[in-house]
Amino acid sequence: MSIRRNERIQALVIKGTPQGESNKLTALFLADGRMINAVAHGARKPASRFGASLEPGTVIRAELRYGTSQDALATLSDGAILNSHQGLKQTLDGMGILFDFLGLLQYVCRCAGGDAELYRRSVTLLDHADQAQDDLSGILPMVRGAVLLHLGRMPDWTCCSLCRAPSPERVSLHGVYCSRCAALNRGETRPVAAAVAGLADRIARGEIPLGVQPWGQLDDVFDWMLEASGLRQENNRGYTTHAGR
Repeated sequence: MSIRRNERIQALVIKGTPQGESNKLTALFLADGRMINAVAHGARKPASRFGASLEPGTVIRAELRYGTSQDALATLSDGAILNSHQGLKQTLDGMGILFDFLGLLQYVCRCAGGDAELYRRSVTLLDHADQAQDDLSGILPMVRGAVLLHLGRMPDWTCCSLCRAPSPERVSLHGVYCSRCAALNRGETRPVAAAVAGLADRIARGEIPLGVQPWGQLDDVFDWMLEASGLRQENNRGYTTHAGR
């Protein structure tokens, strides 16, 4: 297999860790779906050329250089800021959502890999969160919906997966069901209201619903689906806690 020597690609900064006296080890989610670690030499010096470009949640144009062996770390030689998402970083609520967002992305990419579509959806949602400060409650449910789509776990929410009856009432990892078909299903199911199923369907179709929505109920359903998929722990922020391991 040939070794990449250099590359210029859009990337989302996930996290940064000090390395040595002045370097920073930066986790990057690349536009083609790869999650990599890259060393930014001198990034922690006061006059670093990187400036604020390596803050978590920033979208950059990354210039990467690769070593001569497959296991060598990439070097981040430059990172021009494309979108700092500064609006999202100005409040405690915004910062909490941002770090939950990034932690979930990192955890899912490490467990199941990423792709360009997951990157596109993630950056689109970050852009929306940055611009819609009064509508933050739906961000994490929409992120979880994007992850479930990426994992192939999002069913057709418009009808029962077995008998095709409209208005499904229960959901499992394998589909949504009317009450009669849910009783025949041996797997675990959870109740889902019609408004929640409709909201989930809109997210599955790539929409970004605005305004007052049953976000809390949808988040409970998506959170359970992620947990049942084995991609998060019991505690609410388990994916954030374990993402760096």
